[in-house]
Amino acid sequence: MYSTYLFMRIILFLLLSVNFFLSSDAQVKHLIQQQFNSSRVPGMVYAVVKADTIIEMHSLGFRRADKQTPEQVIQINDWFLIGSNTKAMTAYLAGKLVEKGVLAWDTRLVEVLPHWQDTIHQAYQSVTLWQLLTLTAGVPAFTAGTEFTKFPKPATGTIAEKRKLFAQYVLQQPPVNAAGVFHYSNASYSIAALMLEAVTGNTWENLLTEELKKEGIQIQFGWPNRIHVEQPWGHWALVNNKITALSPTVNYRLSFVERAGDVNTGLPDYIKWIQLHLKGLQQPDNLLMKKLHDTTLTYAGGWAVKNGVSYHNGSDGAFYVTAELNHKNGIAFIMMANCGGKDANELIANCLQILREAYPSK
Repeated sequence: MYSTYLFMRIILFLLLSVNFFLSSDAQVKHLIQQQFNSSRVPGMVYAVVKADTIIEMHSLGFRRADKQTPEQVIQINDWFLIGSNTKAMTAYLAGKLVEKGVLAWDTRLVEVLPHWQDTIHQAYQSVTLWQLLTLTAGVPAFTAGTEFTKFPKPATGTIAEKRKLFAQYVLQQPPVNAAGVFHYSNASYSIAALMLEAVTGNTWENLLTEELKKEGIQIQFGWPNRIHVEQPWGHWALVNNKITALSPTVNYRLSFVERAGDVNTGLPDYIKWIQLHLKGLQQPDNLLMKKLHDTTLTYAGGWAVKNGVSYHNGSDGAFYVTAELNHKNGIAFIMMANCGGKDANELIANCLQILREAYPSK
């Protein structure tokens, strides 16, 4: 009789435990829904993942602020521009070429593009691939539109030719600081990608698409609604502080710095990308992932690193994406919104704090 009583107590405990965790997960979802409802962001998807597990994955809101119909509800498989989180992909691509022996981390820019040696600023003569990827080459930022207005855009030529002219122009400008000092720069990644193209004879777009395809990860380029109008539209609040849905025809592009911020993908594929990193960080012999997430650096291969956490935010002003990988507990948070600016920044910051408290570092 005692054993039956004990058995029933154990069953009750297990049932209560399961109910507690279900309630806890539901509570997290409820808190994030509250944050979303109090924001002006039209739509969002988010996930909590481990290397081989999806703990949570949810979608909220609409693809367009101006068309909130059942047909326009955000779906898990919808695509979002990941902005500067593209940098981690470019760094990964560089790392795969290093693994193949096509390049080395310390390969100098002028070794790959020797005909530039006499035309670029003296300070860049010894700049290496790794310095460009870690944003320690002193390259100007080109994160603001005013910087691009100073570049005399060529009227003719292919996009590849225009990118090279842009890179040459940037490298003719004085460095913003000494080599070895961190300075955030989109142009730095554009120049690094040119090195990858020079040694392979292929475009960055083709190289990256094919490399990620090996891992079952699908990507595209540019705004999702330019590829299919029923995909999420980007939004900003630049006119009268009103959230505005951006048509595919809006004349706004990440000209010349696409390699730093122009990839778009869906949450399931981005989860695969993040899990690739989480798995690599768990493998002691995975030198590439250790390099890309070097905890001794402020900024490694496309990732900011601090206190055992790799993280990055990406936005072109119309979308906002963040990824945060905790090396200690092996858990990552992903958030993707179809809106840029202060609204998305505040929403994602608040939601990340909810997730950090729900899944603390151990």
